[in-house]
Amino acid sequence: MFPPNGAPSRRLQFRSLSCLALLLTVASTGCNLLNTSHDSQNGAVSVAVVPGTMTVHSGHTVQFAASVTGSTDIGVTWTLSSRAPQLGRITPAGLYTAPSGLTSSIQVKVIATSLADATQSANAAVTVTPVSPVSVSVSPQAAVLLAGATQQLAATVTGANNSAVTWSLSSSSSQPGNVSTSGLYTAPSSLSNSIQVTVTATSVADATQSASAVLTVNPVIPVRVSVSPQTATTQAGTTEQFSASVTGATNTTVTWSLASSASQPGSVSSSGLYTAPLSVSNSIQVAVTATSVADPTQSSSASLTVTPTSSVHVSISPLARTLQAGTTQQFSPTVTGTTNTAVTWSLFSNASQPGSISSGGLYSAPSSVSSNTLVTVTATSVADPAQSASASLTIIPAPSIHVAVAPQTVTLQAGTTQQFSSIVTGTTNTTVTWSLFSTASQPGSISSGGLYSAPSS
Repeated sequence: MFPPNGAPSRRLQFRSLSCLALLLTVASTGCNLLNTSHDSQNGAVSVAVVPGTMTVHSGHTVQFAASVTGSTDIGVTWTLSSRAPQLGRITPAGLYTAPSGLTSSIQVKVIATSLADATQSANAAVTVTPVSPVSVSVSPQAAVLLAGATQQLAATVTGANNSAVTWSLSSSSSQPGNVSTSGLYTAPSSLSNSIQVTVTATSVADATQSASAVLTVNPVIPVRVSVSPQTATTQAGTTEQFSASVTGATNTTVTWSLASSASQPGSVSSSGLYTAPLSVSNSIQVAVTATSVADPTQSSSASLTVTPTSSVHVSISPLARTLQAGTTQQFSPTVTGTTNTAVTWSLFSNASQPGSISSGGLYSAPSSVSSNTLVTVTATSVADPAQSASASLTIIPAPSIHVAVAPQTVTLQAGTTQQFSSIVTGTTNTTVTWSLFSTASQPGSISSGGLYSAPSS
């Protein structure tokens, strides 16, 4: 591949000190780290060049370094040799620049010759390749999808008549999914945590050219439906409002349906308002079901008992309230149609801590909630347990109250005063009480307005 000794060749010669550091400024396909002099007659002087072999793209650079042993003069001259008309160039420091504009690969020999002994040299073999005109792009470059879903990727190849690509995946996950020959990515069916998958399209015309897309695959949160209240009793001819909560889907819409052995179970509206039949001779059982539109396999049902019309009637006041966590609400029941006006109180909520209600109807909200919580308060007639009334409460997180005092530090003389002020945020009640603490037996005094009076001595 290189001219034999004595054959004509084009050479560029420079004198330099050897460089021990190796700097690669382009990507290479491989190299042999060390070539050493092999034509020393007495072994006194030896030259080595690193890297020994290298492949570089046209117009790019490679840093070579030479080491000389057996002499105090470690300088070398750098020369180039090749059959090709374009060798490139090399600096006195051993920085080789490949010729630009090549249409085919060429071989170049980089030679370091000892200044102490010109018969001693070492060389490196460089393969200079043309810069590929092929370019690959992938669309979209990034996407987010759920486990079990698919994502169509498209690859565009320019600079080659053959626009075909091969698709491949890489991921730290043991189950990254798969990609078809047409670029259709299919995510794994289930995941416990989010994963990232790199999908790469590689040009068939030039396998060194590729492009990638980064996909984020998130676990599927299962759809869950709950209905409130879960049990209820109502009289013939009355109504009962049901509500449905859907989690795990952005579409929280439900469809309502009824199931009963009774020939006339009543009806339920699209908003969950159940209307009992006008009359029943005996109590009937009705299942009120809410089914997720996002996932029709997921539903929840409430059990409803419809009783014959009773003269007993229960109402409750107020019917709805919004409370802060840690506060209370007094409810008042009204029972008609019986001399026994006593009621029992009960709560229903999907929350694990819905609060509590006393026998007198005083509801106490939980001390804290992380998000809005719905609670149903029900008063049931003791005279006729089939008769009840409910109120809806929304418990919201309590605001965070902060107090600041200004000034925070001050130095006073005995017998003087200092006015302090307070700043209260997170509440409309900004009133504060003032107090003192000190290890002194006479710490002074502070007024209700924050005026501190130091002891007289």
